[in-house]
Order: sequence, then structure tokens, then C-alpha cells
Amino acid sequence: MKSIKFYKILSITLLILNLVTLSIFFIIGPPGPPRPGEAYLAEEIGMTGSTKKTVDALEIKHHKDKRALKRKNFELQKKLYNSLTDEEQSAEIMLQIHENRMKTERMTFEFFREVASYCNKKQRKKLDESIDHGLRRITGNGGPPPKR
Repeated sequence: MKSIKFYKILSITLLILNLVTLSIFFIIGPPGPPRPGEAYLAEEIGMTGSTKKTVDALEIKHHKDKRALKRKNFELQKKLYNSLTDEEQSAEIMLQIHENRMKTERMTFEFFREVASYCNKKQRKKLDESIDHGLRRITGNGGPPPKR
């Protein structure tokens, strides 16, 4: 009789603990990507003052331009899959998709190069870590970052 009462209390306690844990996960949630018009990189790497304002403006512009290129890529992808039977047109669209992705990569590289020009050594190290983290998230390579 005592053991049944013990297991009932234990079960109820574990149930309450699980509900509290799940509630915390749903309330807090994982951090999402920056909202349009939001800049976080300068603060993340420890910039202040006019340098932070400059980098924030660069980041907002970068995200705006990147969203435009992503929209273009989406439209090109739709055109590609709507032209499954036309070999010549699909080859041309694939080339346009490739060029659009090259523009995106070039623009992102130039953005980080410009941000790096505003960094001191400590900030540059944090920027490099942030870039490594972003690349790992994008590529799905979750291994440890390389030593620098």
C-alpha cells in the first residue's frame, strides 16, 4: 500500500516537472534570425559609438539586398521547374540561378570584408568566430571550429 502511494506521488511529481519544462521551452523558444531592419552583428562583436552605427547601417542594407537576391532566386527556381520539358530554356535559367548565387556570395563576402575593416583585433576575433558559426549552421557541418 505504501509503495503504491509512493509511485502515485512520484508519477504526479514527474508529470508536473515535465509540464513545467515543456512550458519553459515553449515560452522562451529558440532565437530566430534577425527581423527586417534589425542589426545585431556590431553589438555581438563589441562595437560601440559611431562605428557601431556605421556597421548597423551596413548590416541593414546587406540584409535588404540579400532578401532581394533570395526573392529573385525563388522566382528563377519557379521558372526552372515550370520549364522541365524545354532543355534550352532550363539551361539558360540554371545559368541565371548560378549567377544570382554568385552575386549573393560576393555581396556577403564584401559585407564581411567591410565590417572587418572597422574591427580592432579583439572584435576581429569575435567576427571570425561569428562567421565560423554561421558557416557551420549554413553548411550543416557541426564539428568544432578550427583553432586560430
